Amino acid sequence: MQVSTQTKDRHMAACRHVDIFSPNHLELMTFFQGPISEVDADDAHFDRQLIEKYAGVFLDAGIGYNRRGSIVVRAGSQGCLVAFLQVDVRFRWLPAFSFASKTHRSIVDATGAGNTFLGAMTFALVEGKDVVESAKYGNIGASFALQQIGLATLCTGEDGKDERWNGEVFKERYQEYSDMVSN
Repeated sequence: MQVSTQTKDRHMAACRHVDIFSPNHLELMTFFQGPISEVDADDAHFDRQLIEKYAGVFLDAGIGYNRRGSIVVRAGSQGCLVAFLQVDVRFRWLPAFSFASKTHRSIVDATGAGNTFLGAMTFALVEGKDVVESAKYGNIGASFALQQIGLATLCTGEDGKDERWNGEVFKERYQEYSDMVSN
């Protein structure tokens, strides 16, 4: 069963009224291929070029006022794709945060990571960050959601100022990620 052309067309029309459209990669693929099998959802079958092609269809149809919007495709362990028209580089892949750098970090549960990504990205957008920088915030926010079942543990640092999520300061993890992405 394939998603109807009418459903895809309605989503494309709705995208003209938002600044950012952010499906996950499986949701995006469903618009073009119908329901996705477990084999297609497997990381071994992940196809960046196909995701870029589908994201490009939405971009070409127009996202946002005067087609100045973006599509941010959340792709789990593959990170995310940020795509836009008004820059030299149309597609920018940002890797997922790596848990390999510290031994006490591990992925426990993926439930809520996409929603946490969107919340952190929205926060950064409201703070005036551009869409690429905001997607980096989204990746870091999602990394905290992956570390436990349920909500991340929130506490205040010894100085009473820095919020700590699962014992770590967001800004420090963000810096670690930024260093990783820039290399």
